[in-house]
Formats: sequence, structure tokens, C-alpha cells
Amino acid sequence: MKPLTGGVSNASFVVQDETGRYVARVGEDYPFHHVSRDRELAVTRAANAIGLSPPVVYDEPGIMVVAFLKAQTYSETDVR
Repeated sequence: MKPLTGGVSNASFVVQDETGRYVARVGEDYPFHHVSRDRELAVTRAANAIGLSPPVVYDEPGIMVVAFLKAQTYSETDVR
């Protein structure tokens, strides 16, 4: 398990087993900031259904695991 840095409201980790690599996100709801993990899960599944997000492979309250995508994180200069 290797931590991913840069997140604001989650602890995220790259995890690997015999079936592949995944990102595990651990977080809680922050109602004051309109952060709802149930909504995040629903949006992630909807995004996956149209090809914009990796599939959710596991979830429980406060935890979401998605398939790992080896990709670039875009910066401001990448989109100008």
C-alpha cells in the first residue's frame, strides 16, 4: 500500500493484489462543504458508465476502491 498525496479531504492509497492495482479512498462526509460520499459514489459510477472514470470495485461507508489508471494529472499549463 502506497499513499497518494495531494488530496484535500480524503486519504488515498494505491493498493495491489494478485488481480491488479487499485486506488482506495477513505473519507467522510463534510455537510458544511456539501461533500457526500454517497453522491460521490453515484457520480463515479455514472461517470464510469459513459467512459469517464474507472470502475468502482468495492465500496462501503467512507471507503471507495476503484481500478487504478496510469495517467497524467493535468496542470494549468496543460490545458492552455
